[in-house]
Amino acid sequence: MLCWWYQNLFGVCFFILFFCVCIFLRGCFFCALFSCVLCIFLLFLWLLFLRVLFSVFFVFFWVLSGVSLGVVVFLYCFHMLSGVFFTVSVACCFCVFFLGVFGCFFGCCCLLVFSGIFGCVVFAGVFACCFGVIICELCGGFSCFLQNIHIELSVNDGKDIRMLKKFLLVLVACVTFVSGARAEIKVDIIAGAAEPISVAVQKIETVGNVSGDDAKMVRDVVDADLKSTGLFRIVARDALPEFVEMGKLPDFTLWSAVKADVLVQAKLSAESGGRYNLEFYVWDVNGKEQIEAQSLVASKKSARRLAHIMADAIYERLTGEVGYFDTQIVFIAETGPVDQRIKRMAIMDQDGYGMRYLSDKDTFVMSPHFSPNMQTIVFLSFRDDDPMVWTLDLETGEQRRLGQFGGMNFAPRFSPDGSKIALSLVKDGITHIYEYDIETKALKQLTFGYSLNTSPSYSPDGKKLAFNSDRSGNQQIYVLDLESGEVERITYGAGRYATPAWSPDGQFIAFTKIADDTFYIGIMSPNGRNEKILAGGWYMEAPSWAPGSRRVVYYETEKALDGIERMSHIRSVDITGQNLYDIPLPDGIYGVEPTWSPKLP
Repeated sequence: MLCWWYQNLFGVCFFILFFCVCIFLRGCFFCALFSCVLCIFLLFLWLLFLRVLFSVFFVFFWVLSGVSLGVVVFLYCFHMLSGVFFTVSVACCFCVFFLGVFGCFFGCCCLLVFSGIFGCVVFAGVFACCFGVIICELCGGFSCFLQNIHIELSVNDGKDIRMLKKFLLVLVACVTFVSGARAEIKVDIIAGAAEPISVAVQKIETVGNVSGDDAKMVRDVVDADLKSTGLFRIVARDALPEFVEMGKLPDFTLWSAVKADVLVQAKLSAESGGRYNLEFYVWDVNGKEQIEAQSLVASKKSARRLAHIMADAIYERLTGEVGYFDTQIVFIAETGPVDQRIKRMAIMDQDGYGMRYLSDKDTFVMSPHFSPNMQTIVFLSFRDDDPMVWTLDLETGEQRRLGQFGGMNFAPRFSPDGSKIALSLVKDGITHIYEYDIETKALKQLTFGYSLNTSPSYSPDGKKLAFNSDRSGNQQIYVLDLESGEVERITYGAGRYATPAWSPDGQFIAFTKIADDTFYIGIMSPNGRNEKILAGGWYMEAPSWAPGSRRVVYYETEKALDGIERMSHIRSVDITGQNLYDIPLPDGIYGVEPTWSPKLP
């Protein structure tokens, strides 16, 4: 028998050796399990002959470790023959392996009694090895393992799928355990530079008296909506390998060959009463499963909106975020020479389609904003040369003056529940922010002092209000707690900050920044940290958020080359600062002060 010091040295080296083996093999989840069980088995096999030959607890663990090793070796051999069945066997492997660890506990307790320091070393080493590798694999390796399972599924001839169905009940427990790591189609919307998901949209099937132009339009709109996000790549139509009728299973091998990650099928049917029924299925090509199915009904004249709603459903299923395609943008449309500009309030779909005017050319208007329920627009009107806040009912077209406040008022914004309107009001030459209660018609002052305070924006919960003020001697953004009345300055960067706009999810505040004779559009956390510039130019301002807080719309005025003519464009950019594009407007019309609507009711 070895002397006491050599025994301890051998135990420590033995632990380090097998721990290194586990780390080296941890790229595969199975190899990690195999090396762990092998480590336990060999350690205690050696101790069996040298230390505690007649320990009942130790023999119990030896049996469990042997069974664990045997089962893992068997599963490894079976895995070489049938990759998919290994998915089922992982659950069995877990059960046997943890029985071995349970036995290890009793065996090591015995060692602590009979072997002193050496038993402690073995006890700590084995458990550190086992649980360390398990934790590493659960955090990093399991998703790769499941992706390999998906790859094997895609190249097999279907036998594995039928075998998998037979073991469905067994798989439920395993899937429940690893559901968070399942390698399903999902887009990381923060990682703007991530590889886009390839989406194939089939030709729309038609049933009944359906206009061919409407069917083509639906497909074109869905393609354009998804492509505009920068998160998806639309597979070229001439590359689509087959046409799959609704209700039939696609040949996923063919769609994988054209590198399609997602397949979209749709059918447009004519119904009585001048209505369309749009049905669509969304397939995960790699996972060989249907991940979305919906049926939408609307009047034939709303076929384009059906397409936007369909695109929203696909976007939401693949990103987990709120869609924004079925929305509108209200803005100020400018026409005519720069020294005789006509400003009219207008509204259009978020992609620039269907622009129409909401005000006449004889009234100068500014700063339009939607109510949360999309029924009303609040705006500034210079009717009779008196700048006052008005409201417009989108259904009836009726306009109403908000109230008589005894001074110029501007920059109106609805509260999240639509019951109040925050606005700036000039009294005695000082501009402060007030809150107007629509029901009681009461006016409450929110800011005080002798500084200029304007551009209010509510937080999504309605508890705070962001605004800009020059109270520090320079234009900066502040946040007012509406319950306590406390005001906190949140911007301290170089330059001036203005036009804050709280994101719908409450995670960001968009702003305009002016520094070094350049205007910037940016976002930051509500506490003023993590400032990120999204765009910069000669003149730009008025950021407004899309539903879901993924994109920001604003306007930019180009510097006039002749010093006279200036053209303003409405632009959209995502929160990564990428995928910036112009929203098209009719020829001869320029756009300023855009506001993105909530999702249409």
